[in-house]
Amino acid sequence: MPSVYRLLADHTEEILIVHRLDRDTSGVLCFAKNPEAHRLLNELFAQRHAKKEYRCIVEGTPAKDEFTIDAPLRHQAAHPGRMEVHPKGKASRSDFCVLRRFRHFALLAAFPQTGRTHQLRVHLASSGHPLVADPWYGCRKELSINDIKRSARLSRDGATPRPLLSRPALHAQKLEFMWFDKLVAIEAPFPKDMHATLAQLEKWDR
Repeated sequence: MPSVYRLLADHTEEILIVHRLDRDTSGVLCFAKNPEAHRLLNELFAQRHAKKEYRCIVEGTPAKDEFTIDAPLRHQAAHPGRMEVHPKGKASRSDFCVLRRFRHFALLAAFPQTGRTHQLRVHLASSGHPLVADPWYGCRKELSINDIKRSARLSRDGATPRPLLSRPALHAQKLEFMWFDKLVAIEAPFPKDMHATLAQLEKWDR
């Protein structure tokens, strides 16, 4: 599957990456069309003048409606590409707000105040509420209707149900920043997999 960057590069004279997402994360991206815009946007993000808002579905239900995780992160020596909470890591902070509680899961709004690799994923895992279907930091690789419809009797015809989610349940919902004297606010609707998962949670995990 081609990347968004490649699709844009094929139709634009110049395209430069400003704000990217993990491969399996859906939502808002940000690119610049010339070096000067790229420089200004990078400064804006580096100075934390861009507000990033995510939606995530997590395992379990957090005790508080609003909470902050302030925990330094560093790369794991034993697992290249993965991160971990460590006192010698770089300062990292994430704010969270519970939007909807289910019996075994919760929908959160997440506001990363720093931009470390896998920051939200690792912070949530460290809190005991990892993202649903996070194979690196969570407790399951995918989520199916069987994982939600726990108390109901499902037909057992030998067929494996198609997963509702087969990637970490993380979506970049909104990006806001001032571009000179204009407020830029970009939003991305829920993708089909997270929308379908929430519909099933509303039906079976209340």
